[in-house]
Amino acid sequence: ETLSMDESARLDKLHTALMQALRVESVPADWRRSFFTRARLLTYLRADHGDVKRAAARTSACVTFCTEMWRRAYEWEAQPDAVKRLYDLAAWGPHGYDKRGCSVTYYRLGMLDLGGLVRETSWNVFLAWDAYCCLMTYDLYLREGSAHGIAYTLGRVIVADIAGLNLSRALKTVRVANRQSKGFPGGEHPFPELTRCIYVINMPWVADHLWQLCKRLMPARDVGRVRIFGQGKAAHKKFLAEFEQLVEADQVPELFGGKNTEPWAYGMGGDVPLGAGDMIPRPATPSASHRIASVGARISQSISHDFTEISHTFQGVSAHAVHTVQHVSREISHLSPHFSHRRKHSKDRKDRPFVAGGRVTIGDRSSDIARADGNALLSDRFDEADESLRAYLSPTP
Repeated sequence: ETLSMDESARLDKLHTALMQALRVESVPADWRRSFFTRARLLTYLRADHGDVKRAAARTSACVTFCTEMWRRAYEWEAQPDAVKRLYDLAAWGPHGYDKRGCSVTYYRLGMLDLGGLVRETSWNVFLAWDAYCCLMTYDLYLREGSAHGIAYTLGRVIVADIAGLNLSRALKTVRVANRQSKGFPGGEHPFPELTRCIYVINMPWVADHLWQLCKRLMPARDVGRVRIFGQGKAAHKKFLAEFEQLVEADQVPELFGGKNTEPWAYGMGGDVPLGAGDMIPRPATPSASHRIASVGARISQSISHDFTEISHTFQGVSAHAVHTVQHVSREISHLSPHFSHRRKHSKDRKDRPFVAGGRVTIGDRSSDIARADGNALLSDRFDEADESLRAYLSPTP
């Protein structure tokens, strides 16, 4: 979109320096090829204020990092649908277009619970989701530019709605973002200069301390692109007046105060229910059998044996419990290791999650999460066997 004569000359030098850094004699034919386009190189050059040497080092490090991002993105595609539906609580996505024809990204940031998502899945699942979203967003950015015969270089317009902000939830999200940023090359996202401006709306005055924390996670040049608007009709009117310089009102979703009637397709966000991850099937890991068999060393040694050996060893166990052990031994390779530790999260049965009417209910809280009857049933049966076996295996005083 914009390119000075000086930047154009530096891009040629950066192209050569990057090939030397990657130790290649020609532009790679795989996904790394995109890093050698002038539009992509320009983002790294601007991120390092025109310093070719630093930009080449950053770009090379990002190419290496993105190798891992691709692997994680493939991992996300292989996740169960229940995991993907749980991450719909992140509530963000592109909606409408700015006056350039580039889609605008909206976040219900005040309702974002990254800490809950990590808690109920895992850190690696979160990284896989983030890698997938990042690569898909960048691909969309490129395709939209190509459709309009231009390479976008000024970045995307972002709107972050802070409505519904919960300080405890927000601080957990900040901690997740801080931990993630430490793994980025140089502590900065591997796709720099993809943000044109960020409009933060419905910011309560008490959240100023939170904003001070967030600024530390952002490059100084991105902090300067943030526009903050408070709560109330007057503040929102001011936001729309400024926002319409870049985006027409009929492109702004009604949820964010605009006139676009197309339904918001990305969920509303909110707290991730405690225990929601218990209903999600996960592939077994090599150490899974040891984690599941937490009832004692004897069961961990016997549970993979034939049912006749198990029934001989546990003659004093009730018939119902023995039947359950048989069922668990057949299904153990598919059982999540998290099930054996459910009491660590909830020792009182009334606080345990159960499936009722297609909803996962935890105490008096509920969330629209896909029904997982098979895994819920297996989990409950394991709990029952766990109780019986613990009582049987407990040493006699």
